[in-house]
Amino acid sequence: MAQCGFPRDHHHHLHRAMLLKLPPEILVQILQDLDVTNLFSCQLTTKYLDHLIRGSVILQYNVALDAANAQVNPCVSLTIAENLKALKSAENAWAFLRPDFTASIPVTHNQSGVYDLTGGVYLLSNLTRTALHYLKLPGREGDESDWKVLRSDKSIIDVGLSIFEHDLIVNVVTCVPFHVSNQCPDFFCWIVNLISTLAHRRRTISRSSS
Repeated sequence: MAQCGFPRDHHHHLHRAMLLKLPPEILVQILQDLDVTNLFSCQLTTKYLDHLIRGSVILQYNVALDAANAQVNPCVSLTIAENLKALKSAENAWAFLRPDFTASIPVTHNQSGVYDLTGGVYLLSNLTRTALHYLKLPGREGDESDWKVLRSDKSIIDVGLSIFEHDLIVNVVTCVPFHVSNQCPDFFCWIVNLISTLAHRRRTISRSSS
């Protein structure tokens, strides 16, 4: 007895034809949800998809991020095309150990043991632990890297940076100078927004009991 209906392959071709009729910008939005392995598989199906994927800046940027095992830096205000170019340049520099540029940044103050380096931001306290000197490391030749200072009227015990997530510097401070060991100190958290430190300095201070 003959079977009615279309072969299974026919439905596959029909679905693919319907997919390819979508506008290119819609297709790119759909393809962004694929991992890199499946994206490469799509390139092998038709010349049209291969051309579309190769010509899409956002898809090529996602491929480059995966190859570099990197993540998008939300603090960088570049276009996707500029990010892709910068990422490729950085990967080529690492591959051949030939940096695009070198820079020397002098430390102009006496520092203590409080320091951090996260998200391209380098931070050092001063010798008395009453100020934090920080700067954004240069990402390109010609970028300026000037030390900025956050001053505290309390002794700085430790510091943490949350640059990518919240653009914050969190400082643990105490009223007791760090060199005094015979007093039981109270600790405070001093939270500062990195980009708008002048406008939001000491925006939030919460006290916790010792």
